[in-house]
Amino acid sequence: MTQDRAGAGASAFCTGCGAPLKGDTAFCTRCGKPVGFATAGSHQRVVAAVPAAAHPKQAGQPRQGGQEKSNKGLIIGLIAAGVVLLAAAGVVLFLLLGPSAGSNERVVEEVPATAEDASRDESSADEENAVDPAEPEAGDAEAAASESADAEAASSETPAPEPGPAPAAEPAASEYILPDSDTHAYTTSELSALSDWELFVARNEIFARHGRGFLNQELAQYFGGKSWYTQRYSPEEFDAMPSPLSAVEKQNTETMLALEQSRGSQYL
Repeated sequence: MTQDRAGAGASAFCTGCGAPLKGDTAFCTRCGKPVGFATAGSHQRVVAAVPAAAHPKQAGQPRQGGQEKSNKGLIIGLIAAGVVLLAAAGVVLFLLLGPSAGSNERVVEEVPATAEDASRDESSADEENAVDPAEPEAGDAEAAASESADAEAASSETPAPEPGPAPAAEPAASEYILPDSDTHAYTTSELSALSDWELFVARNEIFARHGRGFLNQELAQYFGGKSWYTQRYSPEEFDAMPSPLSAVEKQNTETMLALEQSRGSQYL
């Protein structure tokens, strides 16, 4: 009995952590586990068991492998989460920008067609507005032929009117006996102030304005000195053609001739 105690007091170890126990300690001073007395052999078994199960260095190696695996898993998870976020962002951007991009593509596709249509319309308008250089010439030739045909038809249908005596340019009033004899109908009282010669000249002055020639040398010499007189017809030619005198001129010649006859003028 004494030997068992002595042996126990000398070789008692904690079965939990293997620490040596002194005296009759009921609990391990290191780990606090209630312990019974153990022999040295049991201590060796505990010590042998401890390195195999929970040696710090040996236990650390599996933990490092687990940490590496956990770190790799975390990295892979983070990468997967990033990929998912990028995909989600791409989907959002596509939804936001997709319609505008499509509309831009449609606009880009439509613009060339519109420009082409506009250029085609302009070219067709230019072709319509373009004048064939040969057409005006053909039209001018047809117009000239039509005008010549109309002129020939008119000349063949109606005879050309005989040219009447053109009135002479009006000179100064001092070159006439009666400057207004072609527009004003004179009365006998207005003409009575003229002498027989002036009355005779004033009556023939009306004929001289229309280019009649005179056989009377005094009249021919008198009118030949006037700037406005130009003989265009002989007395016979003038008297044979329709009278070019106006109604006023005819009335004045008749009034003057009647006054000359009443006077018994020597120039009749």
